[in-house]
Amino acid sequence: MSINRNENSKLDFLLEIGNIGSGNALTSLAEFIDRRVDMKAPRLEFVDFNELFGSVGGVENVVSGFLINVHGDVNGIMLFLLQNELASEVCDILLGSKLIDLNALDELHVSLFKEIANIMAGSYISALAEMTGLKITTSVPDLAIDMAGAILSVPLIHFENVFGQILLIQNSFSVDLKEYNSSIFFFLEDESIAKLMKQFGIE
Repeated sequence: MSINRNENSKLDFLLEIGNIGSGNALTSLAEFIDRRVDMKAPRLEFVDFNELFGSVGGVENVVSGFLINVHGDVNGIMLFLLQNELASEVCDILLGSKLIDLNALDELHVSLFKEIANIMAGSYISALAEMTGLKITTSVPDLAIDMAGAILSVPLIHFENVFGQILLIQNSFSVDLKEYNSSIFFFLEDESIAKLMKQFGIE
């Protein structure tokens, strides 16, 4: 993605937000499942809409997706994509049984998955609010288990003309020595980006 040199301060600022928020989210996940989570440094980059599908292992890669609206002083969308293997592992840890068929979720599993998304998104947004002093809240997550292309098509269809740059945060971590990956797409309105930067004296 081509970036104008004049926007370097804005990009550096957003990357720092992504780095801190990502660490807080994974720390909260470790506390929730009461397991050690070893984290590698997240990989952060800015993508545009035509680059979304290539960043998640292909459009046919089946994942668990959580769409969360961010509102208040800052408006945007967070989209969490988790490997289904991680979702099954969390079920094994917390419920005592692995989830074999992710397309046949009962109410308990849906509630569990949404709670995971709530905790991770909440810790991410809390870090952002603490850094900026702004009032920021999140909606109840919407859960979808589908091909990555289908899940990503939701923000693509509805928000392509609203959001500019999209912050992609890719995390690599291990739970009980098993390696997992997750992706967080952070869609922020340009006005919200400007508001965040103003809080730090960046014009």
